[in-house]
Amino acid sequence: MKTTKKKDYSDIRYRTEAVFGIFFGFMFIVLLNVFWRSIPFLKPEFGEILPLINISSVFSISISALLFIFPVFLVKYLHEATSYLFTLLIGLFFIIRFPFDFSTMGGLSVFDRLLPFVLVLILVLGGIGLAVRTVKLFVRLMEE
Repeated sequence: MKTTKKKDYSDIRYRTEAVFGIFFGFMFIVLLNVFWRSIPFLKPEFGEILPLINISSVFSISISALLFIFPVFLVKYLHEATSYLFTLLIGLFFIIRFPFDFSTMGGLSVFDRLLPFVLVLILVLGGIGLAVRTVKLFVRLMEE
């Protein structure tokens, strides 16, 4: 008879992940908001999407802080699922507004045609990731 040992979700890995999530999330918000206008391939329409990116980042930082305080599987799965959800939303806004113009980069205009396909791929993979996380959460909750 095989016995399986349940994972310990309260170990140092999740707290370390939370600390890195808080630190890099904060740095991402600061750097993106300060320097996005100096990135040559971003059009002014990117400013319309920036609030959603900021909300996503603040939400991720908040859940990382919650994960640091309560390192349990439910918070971990919530963090992953909301990350996938915001990835879907931001990817959809990127496709709708397409705030990129690589022709300003000299010879990189091929990315203007290639990037929409990459964004659709990100949406598909994000949707699959969200579905997998949701199923895993329900399976885990049923085991408890």
